[in-house]
Amino acid sequence: MPKVFIADASPLDCQLLAASLLRSRIQVAGWATKSVDVRSVIARCKPDIAVVGVRLEDGQRAGLDALRHLKDFVAESPVVMLLDADDPAVVIEAFRNGASGVFTREQMSSGLAKCLRCVMAGQLWASNKQMGYLVHRLRQHSANTVLGATSTEVLTRRERQVGQLVARGLTNRDIAEELGLSEHTVKNYLLVMFEKLNVSTRVELALLFVGSSEVRARGGPEAEGDAAIPS
Repeated sequence: MPKVFIADASPLDCQLLAASLLRSRIQVAGWATKSVDVRSVIARCKPDIAVVGVRLEDGQRAGLDALRHLKDFVAESPVVMLLDADDPAVVIEAFRNGASGVFTREQMSSGLAKCLRCVMAGQLWASNKQMGYLVHRLRQHSANTVLGATSTEVLTRRERQVGQLVARGLTNRDIAEELGLSEHTVKNYLLVMFEKLNVSTRVELALLFVGSSEVRARGGPEAEGDAAIPS
């Protein structure tokens, strides 16, 4: 049974969320209500995944502050950000700060467990509308960067191979083994690619390759149009 960490605005909110997930055979390993406690509790309980609300006990956007301090954990314990509303700025900031998925409270009855399982399998999770926010921001960031094949034409063949493997959800170690490189070399490739494509995270890089390789977005069956995308 997968283990999840929860951070939400109150103990009652955490308990209700835990009960909902347990019905979907997902165990809650720990929880917190304040941003200052999130990192230490995750380090102690070592969950498979974390759900962090934007609004915590210590502030309306305290969850985003907590997310910024989880960079060391997201490789082993990816984070899904729980939104009170579908706010484009919050969606973009969540992904830029390392979230692997975003999920709004209004969707709660129709798929949080599915969202968590997709993210644990190495995918990104967002609704089609939320993905649109990210695509729009990427286009704003660089007039030379658009989704599709033209966005990666500035890369070398090897850099494109690395990018495609990132989009499939492989870690630096996995990519190194796949391509016969050292992890240090893979890291250097990524740094050069970030500069060339004017992106700053693996999430943004993966999004660029969704439309330019065999990696494709897969829409979910829900009416909201949830999408799971290889990360």
